[in-house]
Amino acid sequence: MSALELRHKLQELMKYTNDLDLAKAFDEFVEKYKREKSTSVLTKAQQKEVERRREKHLAGEGKSYTLEEFKQEVSARYGI
Repeated sequence: MSALELRHKLQELMKYTNDLDLAKAFDEFVEKYKREKSTSVLTKAQQKEVERRREKHLAGEGKSYTLEEFKQEVSARYGI
């Protein structure tokens, strides 16, 4: 099967599916594939760490800061 034929097959499958789990799994697979295929200056270990932190952030487990909070912290620590 050629790439074009496979693409058409997948498009038809996704066009008519009502299976949300299948659609989510396909979307996650495509996003992961794009991330792994992208040219990056990060090593695989660094990419894995970024992904771990991203998942933690999305789960609401991490601490995030506004730009203003960040600036205040940098100023307080380094006098910048």
